[in-house]
This record gives sequence, C-alpha cells and structure tokens, in this order.
Amino acid sequence: MTKRMPRVRKQVNPELLAMMQERLQAHRRGQFIVLGSISLIETFAGALRFPVSNNVPTGPTVGYMTDLEKKADLQKLIVLTPWEGVPALTEKTEEFCPACLHGCHVCNESGRKICEGVGCGGSGYTLGPAEVCPECVAKIGKFDPQCNKCQGHGAIYPKVECVMCKGSGQIVCSFCKGQTRYSTGLKGGSTDFLVGRCTECHGFQRKSITKEQKIDPHVNALLPDPRNGPVAAVGPIFSFVVDLSEEQREQAGTPVRMFDVRQDAAGDQLFMLIDSTSTPAWPYLVGGLITEHNADANVMMISSR
Repeated sequence: MTKRMPRVRKQVNPELLAMMQERLQAHRRGQFIVLGSISLIETFAGALRFPVSNNVPTGPTVGYMTDLEKKADLQKLIVLTPWEGVPALTEKTEEFCPACLHGCHVCNESGRKICEGVGCGGSGYTLGPAEVCPECVAKIGKFDPQCNKCQGHGAIYPKVECVMCKGSGQIVCSFCKGQTRYSTGLKGGSTDFLVGRCTECHGFQRKSITKEQKIDPHVNALLPDPRNGPVAAVGPIFSFVVDLSEEQREQAGTPVRMFDVRQDAAGDQLFMLIDSTSTPAWPYLVGGLITEHNADANVMMISSR
C-alpha cells in the first residue's frame, strides 16, 4: 500500500506562530524538564541520525514544557538547543587502517599461507567418500586381510582436489587478507599495547569513511513567514528516538525512549519547523499525535500540540 504524503500547512499561520511563540517563551522562562537528545528522526525520505561524537550528543535537546507549578505537560514537547544541522556520519569499512599497519607474522608478509581446509593441511587434496577396494572386494566379493591396497579394510578413500586451495596447498592469508600487512590498532602499527591506541582508527583497526547527510530531501515545504522569512518544515516525522538525560535514565530505567507519530485530531503530522532566519536557527516540534513506548510495554498517548 502506497503512503500518501500528508498535508502540510502552506504558510506560518497564526496558529503555528502561536505554538512557536509559546515554546519560545517557555524556554526563555525556564519552564521545561529536560528529556534528552534526539538521536534519530524518521521521515518520508528516510532517517536522519544524530550520533554521539566525543561523548557529546549531536542531536537537538528536547524536553517537556512545565506549568507554573513545575509540573510537566506531557502533551507539549520543546526543543531546547539551536539547530546546528545534521552531522556527517562516520562508518567503518572492511579496509585496514593505513595509519597502524604492521607486517603480517602469519604469512611472513607473503600474503599466502598453508591451506586451512579440513583434511588438506597444505597437501592440496582431501579424502573423498569411501569406495569398495578394487583389488579385493571388487574381485572376490569380500575383503582380504592381506590386501595391500586397502590394508584389509575392504574400502579405500580416494584423494580429491581440495575445494579451498584448488590443489595448490596454499590460500590467501586469512589474517592480513593477502595484503601482507594488517592493522594493529596501536600507534604507528606497534604491537606493544603500552604505546596506546591509533589516533586514526582509535583501536578499531579499520579505515573510516565520512558520509554527508542532507536535510533537503526531508524538507516538506518552505513556509512563508510574513514577519521574518521562510521556515523549513522537516517532516512529516513518523518516529524519533531520544537518548535520555541522566536523570531521565534513572527514572525510566532505560537509556533511550522511542516514539511513533500519527496524525492528530486536526489531521496534522509532526513537523520540525526550523526558523533559519533567527540567529542561531531554532527548531520547533509542532503537530501530530505521539505514541511513547515505555520500557514495560505500556503505551501512553501524548499530543504535541
């Protein structure tokens, strides 16, 4: 079944402006409880990820708005940090880290080693299925204890070419993958762990690549703000994940909390409105009906309006 793109308001109308202003004023007055940092947002265009970098979350911090008695209003989410864009993602590859290479001791830097095939051991062959001995059983119908061919067993095991080394007795070194060198994960390719981890791969022994994330595919519309300028509407957001703050982790008994989103009573989905005309740019979460899945599998309905 094909999903239909939900409707999005074509302009920052008074209702949206009021919701944005309400969240802005609550933030200025400190009327909120910190929930945590967003680590993932899922929209029609896929997922936007906000990983932890150097022990610091890169996603926007969100919380619940509170009333004058500091009671959390679970129906209103507020973004507490400015929009800093989507970070680039660092991914590990299968390639060795070039900064900590060391000569392979398994293959003596030749790139090849003795075959590891079961029954081969470098001989180039393995024993095939048992066959009747052609010198005794095949001729006289029974085994001959004095038969030199089968040593009195009545059966022989013919040699067949090893499927792993194709008869050569050698294979590509599985330790260095035939490259004659491998990454130790230690500085300068050392094998002494006292020198510390490699500054490039941080001990993972693999080369990393950086992939840029683009926000444009996730922008549903640019809403004209008659006072300031266009506001980017990111969404509709169908789900998001929050890495909880230390206080929230202790209360919830879990490091993360996941949310699913559907249309609210007005037919609107959850959007993150990014006011890029302000300095710094500021995001607002408005619209949609959020379903929070608690650790005990209970479901609680929360409206973000």
